[in-house]
Amino acid sequence: MSDPRVRRGRWYSLTAILLVCACGVVSGARSIDEVAEWGQRASNALLTVIGIRRHPLRWRRTPASATIGRVLGAVDGDALDRAVGPTWPTGTAPPSNPP
Repeated sequence: MSDPRVRRGRWYSLTAILLVCACGVVSGARSIDEVAEWGQRASNALLTVIGIRRHPLRWRRTPASATIGRVLGAVDGDALDRAVGPTWPTGTAPPSNPP
């Protein structure tokens, strides 16, 4: 899946932003603001794994809600479905009550 943003001025990778969104939603976030808040509260260790890089001044900042909203608005939903969809068998939903 290609990144719809222009290369100049990008601080966060598309993968990192989408992972922040996925983790936030799995944790109960119901809006872009709540996803951004989840990112602000996440530990540095988790942010490192997700791919949020450290600033040269040694601090780590997650994408703001405006950044998340712009990226989600620009992403091709069908391409995202094709990229993520093969992880679930056709015609089934994710398990609601894992064992």
